[in-house]
Amino acid sequence: MEAKKGSRASWGWSSLLVGRDTLKLGIGWKLSSRVPNAEWEGRNVSSIISRNSWKLGELHNCLSSVEGEYKVKSGYQIAKKTLKSVEVARPSSSFVIPKGLWGAIWKLKVAKKVKHFIWRLCSNPLPSMVNLFKKRCLENASCPICNMEEETSEHLFLFCKWTEMVWFGSLFCARWNRFEVKRMEEWWSDLLIGVAKVDDWVASLFACTCWHIWKERCKAVFDNGVVDVSFVIQRSFSAAAEFWSVNGFDKCVKGNNGCSFKGWLPPSSGVLKVNCDAAFDESSGVAGIGVLVRDDKGRLVDGCCIRAKACSMNMAESLALKEALGICLKLHIDTCLIGSDCLNLVTVVNQMDVNWDWLCPGIMKEILLMCGQLCWPSILHIKRIGNKAADWVARSVVRRMCPMDWVLFPHPLWCLFCLLILRVQV
Repeated sequence: MEAKKGSRASWGWSSLLVGRDTLKLGIGWKLSSRVPNAEWEGRNVSSIISRNSWKLGELHNCLSSVEGEYKVKSGYQIAKKTLKSVEVARPSSSFVIPKGLWGAIWKLKVAKKVKHFIWRLCSNPLPSMVNLFKKRCLENASCPICNMEEETSEHLFLFCKWTEMVWFGSLFCARWNRFEVKRMEEWWSDLLIGVAKVDDWVASLFACTCWHIWKERCKAVFDNGVVDVSFVIQRSFSAAAEFWSVNGFDKCVKGNNGCSFKGWLPPSSGVLKVNCDAAFDESSGVAGIGVLVRDDKGRLVDGCCIRAKACSMNMAESLALKEALGICLKLHIDTCLIGSDCLNLVTVVNQMDVNWDWLCPGIMKEILLMCGQLCWPSILHIKRIGNKAADWVARSVVRRMCPMDWVLFPHPLWCLFCLLILRVQV
């Protein structure tokens, strides 16, 4: 224990000397007549004897194991209890991944392979160009699709030109801010457990979209193909909808009040269904109006989107119903169903009451006049969950994000809603 390190000490001997201080913490001495040196003064058997009896408590403390033999495990336990951990100063991220994120990922209502992929995406072991470059597998880390930026996970899934088209053309109609999204795990943390937490269905759709973005990227890289934005949008939605349908998740959707209700229901064969909705921006007084005409297969027959000035939400809903009736007159539709999610408006129209809102008596008179010209069509109240498509159009119009030719070239969203229609019919 008092040996010194020589000038040419072996690696094994040097290692023993480095751990000598730890050995001293748990080492024991055999009984002998040797007089201890100053370092071991006071560590005698006599110190644990009191009036012809042993101080068993102190005796047990002196022994690191029951057998009285030194073991690596006992040495590790002593070192862990007594030695102070050395803190090494190193740069750290300002974002700490919450522990709840991993549990939220495994609770996603998607296929297991998609869950595992999202876990890999957040822990960042995916073979992106940047990660391969860091491992010295590549000489260039630029994106193989756009060749404009390095292919980080954030660029690949959110900010590459083609993935921006995927997110904007999907059900989310989203554009991500580069200054707000810094890390993928932070982005997913906000979606699953943060302030921007989404419901189970939206989270599933997010996961499936990321999964199919990755598959399409790999297909383009390894097969020298071209990325197909429309295919990614449609395949992501259909994959999520199929998984929910197989597992019975899409039988009904629960609202905040606990009641259950179905989605968009198709009309009878040969009958057209007209859905109308409005979105109102109170700060600017701008209303967005969306009207959709669909057949019994869910195919888009006609529609319109209009930006208009309004004084209230009631006026915006009245304008939407007026436009829906106007389309019916223009198309000379004899048999149709008109649906609105504004219960009060549907009630007063069916009661032929023009005094519903003092701000829009003129609009109400025009609505009743059109109803008379159409021989009083069926005007029904539908739940909001069944009016999602018209609501999407109305909100997009307010944000000036709805294409002008969306009726002639329907947004992929309409194809996706057809899948839901088939689910409901089944």
